[in-house]
Amino acid sequence: MKELIDYLNQSGLTGLVRTYMIAVGISSVIVFIVTIYMIIKMSRALNVRKKFMLDFQRRRKKGGKN
Repeated sequence: MKELIDYLNQSGLTGLVRTYMIAVGISSVIVFIVTIYMIIKMSRALNVRKKFMLDFQRRRKKGGKN
């Protein structure tokens, strides 16, 4: 690892590597936030659908008894 750091320091790629690491870090945080947002959105949609189906079944049972 020390050899790699020394090589990068001598070759002048440290700025490029630093930029790459910052870009990857920011993009991974953005992907993480978007993933959490999509999971929450999907779970809410499933809950709404489940509630709709339960209401539909209740209305259907009430209609069948009368």
